[in-house]
Amino acid sequence: MKSEFLKNTSLISYSKKSFEKSCYTSILDVILTNSTPSTEWLNTYGLNFREIFREIIANNNLDDFLIKLFMDEEHSNKVILLNDLVFISTRILKTESRTLDSEQMFFIISSGFLWSIQEKEGDYFNWIRKD
Repeated sequence: MKSEFLKNTSLISYSKKSFEKSCYTSILDVILTNSTPSTEWLNTYGLNFREIFREIIANNNLDDFLIKLFMDEEHSNKVILLNDLVFISTRILKTESRTLDSEQMFFIISSGFLWSIQEKEGDYFNWIRKD
């Protein structure tokens, strides 16, 4: 399960002077902090990594309430303010084909990082990621 998570997770580090895309080789490498000179954007495809989410939250001393939020199967659109971060749950409508589809997305936002978790693999944010 951890190798699948690592395969479905990427990192973009950016600042005014730099931009770097990378991947992780270990769960312990996933460091979410507000003390780096760059902003970190962690993106994960898949909601089925709940135990790994729990591990990342614990390893990074993030608010324990996030664990409860990730354990819930269904989420309505919501914004929850926690100690030093914001949790956003939203369902995005996808209009790429003639049929409407939707996708659950989570965002954990802090002053130094963004962690986006998309239900389905795809490049919904490609327009932002372009070099």
